[in-house]
Amino acid sequence: MRTSSTILLLPLLLTGCGDTELYSQHLTDKVLRGQCVRIDTFDPRLTKPLRTALGDTARPGCLLRITGFIHHNSGCNNPQSLFPSRKDGYVRIEIAEGNITHYRIQANFESDGEGAVGKAIEKLAEQMVR
Repeated sequence: MRTSSTILLLPLLLTGCGDTELYSQHLTDKVLRGQCVRIDTFDPRLTKPLRTALGDTARPGCLLRITGFIHHNSGCNNPQSLFPSRKDGYVRIEIAEGNITHYRIQANFESDGEGAVGKAIEKLAEQMVR
């Protein structure tokens, strides 16, 4: 009985390590494919890959704008937490027009922040140009 309980709990303790979790959400019905968009993020870790992935659709003066940031967690200090957070941070990118957000994507990462940025931008590019 004790061995079978341990075998059942082991996968629960090991899941989620190393993989980038990717969440995306359309918040309106606006069609984004082929639309002109300006990049309003000042982090070169986002700006350069966004320009590369979006190509000609990324231009200044467009009504749609892309904002984003990379957030690094400092760790979980909650003494009531049974399992501390395994994620080191997340990347969030949004496409908005004025005050209306049309699309949002977030990639949580454990140690590979650069890989999470790449996955989030690849998914975003699928919505915009492919």
